[in-house]
Amino acid sequence: MTARPDPASLAPLVALAEARRKRDLSRIEALAVEARRLEDEIEALNTTQSRDAEEGTMPLAMVARRIAWVENAIAAHQRRIAAIAEEIAAARKAAQASVGRHEALAVLHARAERDARRDRDRAEERAAPPPARRPPPR
Repeated sequence: MTARPDPASLAPLVALAEARRKRDLSRIEALAVEARRLEDEIEALNTTQSRDAEEGTMPLAMVARRIAWVENAIAAHQRRIAAIAEEIAAARKAAQASVGRHEALAVLHARAERDARRDRDRAEERAAPPPARRPPPR
């Protein structure tokens, strides 16, 4: 017969698994926020480029340098977004594992608590005095 885990010994493991689950999920969220921020910056850079073209107040050489700068900034942001997508995929794998561990430990902890409660009830039942004998019916 295998030893059953003690609920008190499982509680810190459940708390640790919960903390890791939260950490992994918040990592995914942080990466997604960064990707959205970069996409917003790309949108702003695109509007800057079109706004400069509409205004037409800059000399042509300056417009060309500005266009090149905007295109380089957009390309850098797109490269970072692609890298973030890979990081999100890796973070999702880690989160799946930590969520699975957390759920498994939570189930194990609940089962251990149920078993401990059942064992206490059985022990109380065994230790209880026998019921009083009733006189036989007449």
